[in-house]
Amino acid sequence: MKKKTAHIIFQYLLGVGMVFMFTGSFAQEQSQEKQQMTPEDRATKELGRLKTDLSLTTDQEAKLKPILTSYAQQEQTQRQANKEDKEAAKTKHQELQQKKDADLKAVLTPEQYQKLQDKKKENKNGGGHEGHGHGGNH
Repeated sequence: MKKKTAHIIFQYLLGVGMVFMFTGSFAQEQSQEKQQMTPEDRATKELGRLKTDLSLTTDQEAKLKPILTSYAQQEQTQRQANKEDKEAAKTKHQELQQKKDADLKAVLTPEQYQKLQDKKKENKNGGGHEGHGHGGNH
């Protein structure tokens, strides 16, 4: 009986361990995938999200693509420049987000812009997709 109980406990612990291994490796893969994306890839991904979330017109897509690409490139540059100084990186990131927000506002309709702001709040509060706290960019 003790052997059977020990065997069941062993199987249970083995199963739990495998779950933790799987979820840990999955999160690491996602993080590595994000780091390996080029600024252009990140801009394309964000544009796709905006297109879906805000029902962008073809004209808006054409205007937003270079804006999003430019900001993705700037974000990558500032991340590399401020690797050691987390506070400086955070400040620079916030500045870039404010400028980007103003550029997006110039292209979007007031309704689309409000919907984007609502999405940002939702993401900041733990909702939304991919857990981004500022319009899904990174």
